[in-house]
Amino acid sequence: MTNTTLLSPKIPQTKDQTLAWTGLAGCGDSLALATAIQNENRLFVVVTPDNQTALRLEHELAFFLNEEHPILHFPDWETLPYDVFSPLSEIISERLKTLALLPQVKRGALVVSVTTLMHRLAPREHVLANSFAIKVGDDFNLELNRIKLESVGYQCVSQVYQHGEFAVRGSIVDMFPMGSKVPYRIELFDEEIESIRTFDPETQRSLGLCNEIQLFPAREFPFTDESIKHFRQAFREYFPETSPKNVLYVDVTKGITPSGIEYYLPLFVEQTATLFDYLPASAVLVTSEAFNTTALAFYAEAEDRYQQRKYDVDRPLLAPELLFLSAEELAGRTANFARITFDNSTKLGSKVFNCLTLPDLTIDAKLSEPPQRLQQFIKESLGKILFVAESAGRREALIDKLRQYKITVKPVDNWQAFLAGDTSPAITVAPMDHGVWLENPPIAIITESLLSGEKIQQRRRRRRSAAHELENI
Repeated sequence: MTNTTLLSPKIPQTKDQTLAWTGLAGCGDSLALATAIQNENRLFVVVTPDNQTALRLEHELAFFLNEEHPILHFPDWETLPYDVFSPLSEIISERLKTLALLPQVKRGALVVSVTTLMHRLAPREHVLANSFAIKVGDDFNLELNRIKLESVGYQCVSQVYQHGEFAVRGSIVDMFPMGSKVPYRIELFDEEIESIRTFDPETQRSLGLCNEIQLFPAREFPFTDESIKHFRQAFREYFPETSPKNVLYVDVTKGITPSGIEYYLPLFVEQTATLFDYLPASAVLVTSEAFNTTALAFYAEAEDRYQQRKYDVDRPLLAPELLFLSAEELAGRTANFARITFDNSTKLGSKVFNCLTLPDLTIDAKLSEPPQRLQQFIKESLGKILFVAESAGRREALIDKLRQYKITVKPVDNWQAFLAGDTSPAITVAPMDHGVWLENPPIAIITESLLSGEKIQQRRRRRRSAAHELENI
C-alpha cells in the first residue's frame, strides 16, 4: 500500500474549476494533499487561515511525503501592518529562498497564510536576477565580489554571525547567505576558490566541506543607487508636505535601511508584484472555508492601523492599497487558478473523504485503569495503528510508557515503511499534533498529544518556562 492508493482525491483540471473536499478530520487534509501531490505533476499552493495552520501542514506534508517532493514555506513577516520594526533576518532569508526556488518547482507544495499572500512584493527580476552560485574552482576577485555582495544588500562586518553578512580576512571570505542554515568560509588561492567549508558562527570553527554556495539577495527589495534615487523621487511625490530633513528620507539617502522600511517597498520599484506572479499557471490553489473572511478581516485591520497612524509627520504612511491586495483583488487573482477548498459545510458536487476524528484516547492517571480507552480502541481496531512521537527521545519514552500498560509497539522509519510493512501497532517520529482515523483502509494515526492531552507547542512553552526558572535560581 502507498500514499497514492489512500483517499483517492479528485483534482480540478481546468482554471475555472473549483472542487470542495469535505470530511477531512485531524491530519486528513495533509494526507489527502500528500496523495494528490504524488498523483499529480503540479504545484499545490496551500493557503491557510493563519500561521499556525501553515506550520502544521508543512510538518504533516513532510511526514507523509518523506522528502519525495519539495515542500516550500513562504513565512509571514510576523509584524502588524505599518509596524516600525523589521522582520527577523531568518524570516527574510526563508522568504527569499522560497521566491528564488519557486520558478524551478513544478511539483510539490507551497504553504502560505492568507495574510502573507495579500502582501505586495518586489518584481520577480529583483530576486531572480540577483541570485547566483559560487563554486569551488571559480574565479573570485575580492574587490569585484565585495561590490557585488554590497549591491544586493550584504553587509561587510569584522565577524560573521547572522544572515546577510560577509567578512574578508586576507585570502579568506566568510559569508552567511540568505536562505542558508549555516554560514560558509571561502578559502582562496590567488583568485581561485580553493575550498568552501561551513563553519560555526559561535565558535568560528570550520566544519564540513561543500562544493557550492547559492546566494540570494539580502533584502526583499532593491537597495541600489538607482532604487534609492527612485525612492527619493517617489517619497517626494507621495508625501509633498514632508520636510526634506525627514529622518526616514535622510537615512535611505545615506544608504541606511531604517527599521520598518519594508512598508515602503513600493517606493523602491517601478511596479510591485505579488506571490501569484511567481507561480506557474498550472498551480492548484488549496484554500479553507475561512479564506474570504480572513482576507476581509486583515484588510480592514490594515485600513484601521493606517487611519490611526497616517498623521505622523515623521513617518508618513503609504495607503493600504499600495501595500496589500484587497479581498476583491485577491479573489480576482485566485480565479486564474484551479482551486480546491476544504469546506465541511458543502456536500453537493464535492469529494467526501472517510477521515474520522479519533475518540478520546488520553491516558488518564485519574482513572483506575489509566490506559483503558486506548487499550479498548486497540482491541476493537480492525486495521493498522501508528503512534507518532515528537522526537527520538520522546519515542523511546512513549515506548516504555506503553510497555507498562502491556501495549507493545515496534519502531518504523517513516510513514512509507509503515504502509509497506505489516507492523502494528508501530511507532515513528514526526512533529505532529493531529492524528486521524481512516475507515477504508482502516488505519489510525495516534499522536503523542492525543495520549497526553498536551500539544507540542504547549510542551515547548512549558520547557522554556522551566528552563527560564532554573536560570533565575
